[in-house]
Amino acid sequence: MSKIERYQGNVQAFASNAQGLERTVFGGTTQANDLTSQVTAAFLRGWGIVGPSEHPSLEDFNAAMHAMSQFIAYQHQMGVPEWNNTQEYYTGSVCVRNGEVYISLSDSNVGSVPPSAKWTLALTAKNALANISGFLKTSNNLSEIAQAGAIAQAAAIANLGVKRQRTYVSPGITLVANTPAIQTHGLTLTPEECILNIRLRCVSANNGYSVGDFAIGFAARITAGDTGSMAGSLGAVLTSTTAQFNTGNAGITIMPKSSGTAVGINTTGAFAQWALEFIIIY
Repeated sequence: MSKIERYQGNVQAFASNAQGLERTVFGGTTQANDLTSQVTAAFLRGWGIVGPSEHPSLEDFNAAMHAMSQFIAYQHQMGVPEWNNTQEYYTGSVCVRNGEVYISLSDSNVGSVPPSAKWTLALTAKNALANISGFLKTSNNLSEIAQAGAIAQAAAIANLGVKRQRTYVSPGITLVANTPAIQTHGLTLTPEECILNIRLRCVSANNGYSVGDFAIGFAARITAGDTGSMAGSLGAVLTSTTAQFNTGNAGITIMPKSSGTAVGINTTGAFAQWALEFIIIY
């Protein structure tokens, strides 16, 4: 069946415009417009109130049609019916109370006023911040996940599809001329999703640097004449298992701490004054 198009107007009950007593309550002689008054004992009995030799009256036909269509009009008006203490609700039933929508959590749910243990609030843009049980509150900021421990934290991060940023710093490596410096990092990572940095840490005072300082700039040195131009590359390569930096034939070139003239580091003694470190952000 194709979709039924909505009536383009304000839905009203059948015989809403009945004149005089053309419409009464079902099986009665008085008229009423509210739904509660329509549901009489005669309405619940139905056409059984008409005797074998009698004919249903115009008033009763109008009453029956009016009551049924009034329910439909009410549904269109409210969207979700209001809660009532005598209505029987089941798991998944929906009602409105005080402008909020609630969903029943149990069967045979009668007389339990929302909010209660038998009802859960349907979250909306209007009430989510105040009613999401501590989550997303500015005063809490998901702190209960942190309090729940590492397993809960890892699960939350995985559920969000977010990768937590971590930093790996390798042990210091003493360089050797014309020899690759290779560090096995032991991490589980995708190189294209990581950042690799390298730094040269001073372990013995050299060229104005104190122990613990990092060289301001350094590069692979191809020949002894490369010191003036800082020839070579500062680059390094990260793979799924290792990080690698290659020194040049003539070692490396560094910039002194307090001058702009590059100097070469190419002897065992000079190399021993420095330690290369790989930094992986993954």
